[in-house]
Amino acid sequence: MGEAKTNQHFVQKAVLKKFSHKSGNQDVITIVDIKQRKIYDRNIKNVFCLPKMYDMENSADVKIIENKLKEEIEDPMSNIINRLEQCCYTEFTITREELETIKKYILIQLYRNKRNQLNYGNETDKWKHEILYILQTPFDELLKPSNQFLGVFSFALDMHCSFMMIVRTRGEFCVNEMGYATENVCGFDNYVFFPFSPHYAILQVSNAWKQYIYDRLTLPNPSPVLTKYLALPMTCYVNRAKINIDRDIWNNRDKNDEYTYQIFDISNDDTCLLNTLTLNETLRIIGVHDANELSDSIREFQKRAKCGGAKLNYDFFDEALKQYNKNKRL
Repeated sequence: MGEAKTNQHFVQKAVLKKFSHKSGNQDVITIVDIKQRKIYDRNIKNVFCLPKMYDMENSADVKIIENKLKEEIEDPMSNIINRLEQCCYTEFTITREELETIKKYILIQLYRNKRNQLNYGNETDKWKHEILYILQTPFDELLKPSNQFLGVFSFALDMHCSFMMIVRTRGEFCVNEMGYATENVCGFDNYVFFPFSPHYAILQVSNAWKQYIYDRLTLPNPSPVLTKYLALPMTCYVNRAKINIDRDIWNNRDKNDEYTYQIFDISNDDTCLLNTLTLNETLRIIGVHDANELSDSIREFQKRAKCGGAKLNYDFFDEALKQYNKNKRL
């Protein structure tokens, strides 16, 4: 109860646990701290969080956002993640209901991250009400314009038009304070990258790439990852007999419709590339399961930084890693 009243996470704690390791009886995650130029371990209860950030001070139920997050998003999403992590095959099947849980999880992450919260300035209550609206509203309803929540409608529509892919690595992904990173080329977002464990991640891919799959005529802006790994899910609709045109899919949707996704096993080079996106979009810290596994990604980031566009500098990493490993041996 004490934790619920204080620290509230802007990156799901169940995701952080996937990146953690045991230290005594604690689940700790290794932190690369850009401001302090250090690497250290922290209990996942005390990182990627802020005190009472979701509390609705003027509401009869102060913890309504925190409780709804757990009930509507985080618990169901944890079940999906755990099931995927146990998958040893190259395909993963979910229902429409589960897909909409994932879409709302992504939508919530786009809203609740620290950078987006800061963009609201003194309008924190507006930010909280938008999050609560997402949590309390079925995804279908989020696709209907609302004068009060036009920003939510815009994000939800983009989510609806895009598509999801799953990637897996033998290396390790890292996680930042946003909970995601974006591949943006010439002002166009190719995909948003959501790592939810050291080895699995979701790519939410732009609708332009869906059109490219259909017609193979107009290649969107270059993407080293999407040109190698690209596929739409296979579908199995409960009301298939009623579907003749695309519009019929939505009109005859069923929560038990199934989507089967190919799981793409990506190379170490592509793992490093995705990690460079994460490294470039954090505010202060990076979380990782094993800091030693991040070395190749840091080198790739520093190499790319010489060409421009880097927001941060990890020139301290090698020395900090040596000191971290030395301290671990003591």
